[in-house]
Amino acid sequence: MVCRRTFLSTLGAGLAGTYAASQRASAASTTVSGTLESAVAGPIDGSTVEFFSPDVNDFTKATVEDGRFEAAVEADVTYYLTFYQQDRSGSYRTSFDDVPLLYGLDDTIHTDETATDLGAYELPEGYLTQIRFEDLNGNPIRHLDVVFRASTGSGTGPGRFTTNSDGYVYITDETDPGIELSGEVGVELQEPGSGGGGSRVDHLRVTEDSEFTIPIRDPEAYGGVVMDASADGTATSTGHVESADAASREASTESDGSATVDSRRESSTPAEDAADSEAYRGFLTNDSDSSLAFLNDPVTLTWAGIGVSIVGIVAQLLGRQS
Repeated sequence: MVCRRTFLSTLGAGLAGTYAASQRASAASTTVSGTLESAVAGPIDGSTVEFFSPDVNDFTKATVEDGRFEAAVEADVTYYLTFYQQDRSGSYRTSFDDVPLLYGLDDTIHTDETATDLGAYELPEGYLTQIRFEDLNGNPIRHLDVVFRASTGSGTGPGRFTTNSDGYVYITDETDPGIELSGEVGVELQEPGSGGGGSRVDHLRVTEDSEFTIPIRDPEAYGGVVMDASADGTATSTGHVESADAASREASTESDGSATVDSRRESSTPAEDAADSEAYRGFLTNDSDSSLAFLNDPVTLTWAGIGVSIVGIVAQLLGRQS
């Protein structure tokens, strides 16, 4: 049973929430604009500026055309601005043009009901950055889903960047590893099927062309595949079997797909066991083709012994009766 006080409190809270939602839905909008150019490449064209407000969970994107961008956003709201080297279709630029992949343009801006010109923004030079992921043994990790996050907190989505068989980050569906970054950049790994934010694994500060190595303790948790370079330069998977002597229990896959194992292991594949290929040494003869070869079978010898014992017992009983 719901008491009158509880009912009224619940009703009041519901009406307040509905009122707040309707007020937000009818909130005034305003226009924000600005210019953007690269310190090296000049005016930006065809890329994206994102306006993000955690207060109202608003993501608004504006395309930069001939160095100018403009967006309709909510008034009286705080926004973070982030630049992405991303075209209208959402694809990231694959050419190296000294423009960073992403960059935080401003810590915060606060809008009002009048149109606002933010003025000119300048992107710093983007530096070619190679990022290699490896396990704690130094082996490269393939197939990681890598997310980059700007100083503003906004970042790239999952499925955009991955690692090749050498462990290097590259833009998905492209071939050449490497991206261009500048300033403070967070690096995260996306867990398979999570669909949300990734796990922060490193924080980079890029001020020149650089190469970073990031060790990962548990690659499998992120869907990564640990690679081990073979003698011919191809990547092959290496497995380990628990043993007091780990070296004697290591198996690898050859380029022809056959399995090879250490000679100290108890079994060998695919070669036959040496004992099966040499002449069998029996109990009564060393020649497997002998006419007495049937006596080499231990089962035959066992039953023969039992038969002899039974005959002896019967003979003793008959002797006592006589």
